[in-house]
Amino acid sequence: MDRLEKVELVREKCGVSYEEARDALEACGYDVLDAIVKLEREGKTAAQTARYATESERRHEVSPAMQVAQKQYEEQSRKTKFGELWEAFWKQVKRFIRATLDKPRPYEVYPIDPIIVKNTLGKSMPSRQEAYPQEDLS
Repeated sequence: MDRLEKVELVREKCGVSYEEARDALEACGYDVLDAIVKLEREGKTAAQTARYATESERRHEVSPAMQVAQKQYEEQSRKTKFGELWEAFWKQVKRFIRATLDKPRPYEVYPIDPIIVKNTLGKSMPSRQEAYPQEDLS
């Protein structure tokens, strides 16, 4: 970028004269950003300077027909999202499994006498060797 282009760029961005833009660039060694910052500090820039960085000059208005089409598209997309359907499916599967696991056991509901009596709580059922002791064959 040659000096004239830099001067024009600073002049457009800051809303200053060619002379002020040239002087600022010369003072900053023809660094465009430093020149713009220098002019802002001196208060020589137009009020629109900060706007260039965050928004475009022209605002693009969306037509009402486009807004309606956008809403329709969003509604259709929302109804057919595979992820939402998959999530709902797994939620039902989890609910079914949890309900099955939480059901009371038959020995908790009906008066059933166990075949093998267990005298302790929290331990697994006794093994066959403990329930039916083998005779000593020696």
